[in-house]
Amino acid sequence: MSSQFNFTEITTDVLLTWIIALLFLAVAIMLQWPVIRKSLNERKIMAAINKFGSEVWHDILLPDGLGGFTYIEHLLLREKSITVLSLKRYRGVIFAGQHIDEWTQVLNNNSYRFPNPLKKLEADAMAINNLVSDVDVQGLVLFTSESEFPKGKPDNVMLFSEMEAELKSSSKIELSPFLQTARKELQQQIEPCSKDFIARMRQGDEQQGHGVLAGIFILAALVWIGWNFI
Repeated sequence: MSSQFNFTEITTDVLLTWIIALLFLAVAIMLQWPVIRKSLNERKIMAAINKFGSEVWHDILLPDGLGGFTYIEHLLLREKSITVLSLKRYRGVIFAGQHIDEWTQVLNNNSYRFPNPLKKLEADAMAINNLVSDVDVQGLVLFTSESEFPKGKPDNVMLFSEMEAELKSSSKIELSPFLQTARKELQQQIEPCSKDFIARMRQGDEQQGHGVLAGIFILAALVWIGWNFI
């Protein structure tokens, strides 16, 4: 008997079994698509952030100058300056002002307030200048492309689309000798963050998806295939 697979031997029942199993899997993918899309977007954003600096550190603690530590999400070492970057994943319309205490997000006809992120970045820049003086330290708030600012953006606020455009027109530059010295001084002060601490510090504005339902449909597909072929 030949072991070669013969497509003519596939019966209508077998085809129907696989079609139903694929439908289960398709529903599972549809339910998980918000999570899948978010993961793909997150990787794209992280890749861009890593290219935006000559060297980039993620999720670190540095002395705040007051006897404690400040959490810094992304620290970008550029040619002659340091950028403290905070990534905001808010969707929808954002109303923001340079000096107001709270900004507003409007999403699905609902409004939500959140602290002005520039305030913390200013404090972080001062803390870094206490550790490495005479270094130009800037704060930058990066919003995803799912955000829009109909009334204009404050200084030091950038959309991800703007970062992508800037990366296309620039090349990565090595750190100046002055920044290399500052880098060594900062490295001696860094405290690592645990995963639990990072999760607590991140904003709670991420899509959750339908993981349980998706899991049920995947399990149903496997049970269906097993029931018909085992």
